[in-house]
Amino acid sequence: MKYINYHQFNISTRMLRRIGFILLALCVSTTIGLTFLTPTRAAPVLKEIDLPASSSAPWGITLDKQGNEWIAVPQCDPKPFLCQSTLQGQLIQVDVSTFTVKNIFQQPANHSSPFFVAAAPDGSLWFTEPASHALGQLFPNLHNPAASIWKLWTIADANPFTLTFDTYGNIWFTDPLNNRIGWFQPTLHRYHLTAIPTAASQPYGITRDEHTGQIWFTENNSAVAQLASFFPSITGTLTTQAIKEYPVERNGTNTTPHLLTTDGRGNVWWTGGFDGNIGRLIIKDAQPGTSNGMKQWNTPVDEHTSGIAVAPNGVVWFTDSNGDSVLSFDPASEQFTTTKLSTNAHPHDGLTVHGNQVFFTEEFANKAGTIQN
Repeated sequence: MKYINYHQFNISTRMLRRIGFILLALCVSTTIGLTFLTPTRAAPVLKEIDLPASSSAPWGITLDKQGNEWIAVPQCDPKPFLCQSTLQGQLIQVDVSTFTVKNIFQQPANHSSPFFVAAAPDGSLWFTEPASHALGQLFPNLHNPAASIWKLWTIADANPFTLTFDTYGNIWFTDPLNNRIGWFQPTLHRYHLTAIPTAASQPYGITRDEHTGQIWFTENNSAVAQLASFFPSITGTLTTQAIKEYPVERNGTNTTPHLLTTDGRGNVWWTGGFDGNIGRLIIKDAQPGTSNGMKQWNTPVDEHTSGIAVAPNGVVWFTDSNGDSVLSFDPASEQFTTTKLSTNAHPHDGLTVHGNQVFFTEEFANKAGTIQN
């Protein structure tokens, strides 16, 4: 074996040391530079407020164009999809900028237990009343809540649960107890009910794809476990055959597709309920009767994934009600973050996003929360 004699090249030990220090400095500076160039997400900042003592079981949530958060308070935990007695609920107004309760709107005697709420362009609020077989409407007087106007529109033999607006301004709602999808015209007060193709599927969450106008909903029965979609007509005419269904790959008997949303990027995202998953369906790859285009992720808390919304940056936010947590998921890195709440907080179906701020309700803790990220 031959050894190199560095002295042949006039390289001194001191010079070798200097070269080594220079190389080390270059490595350190490169590492630091890459660290600063690598984007990182800020740690979530949690804020919670107590809701009034007169409130119980805050549920659905929406934001209006005036910067108000609205919370539906049914005053009960539904078993399974409505209160077992007639209770007058509330709609609570929260100021988003200060995150404080501004007003409480107490339902009059002919109303009962609002569960989900949606803000209309005219400033009114629409909400479901499954125990009253009705949709309700509130024209809030923000200066004098007692002077607000409440309206009730009965839909015979239906128990409306979740709701969304279509591109025509009409309301579509799920009716899980009767296995139907409903349509309601807010001006003429007409309605139409359509049976779901699969019996006993229990349609639960419902949403609209902003790009195509397509309506998507979940089928919550674990024996069925599907997503479904249709294209709404302006007249509300919808046949059972026009509803297309897409089976979700099941995790034993625990898969109960819960709520869902679209992300503006051509995807549907849903929570899997008791299987603890979240899922994504690429709409262009969807084929009725198949799971094509679907992918699911098991989540860190893995108890009951419930509410779900997607932020403008593409990050998916969702709640785990039984795990007392609010989580986010970055589809690009497939990484989760978890914000743990107090024991038995039970953040359930109430969750929405505005910019980089997340809003949610805590059903059993009687609180509202927000996360800035």
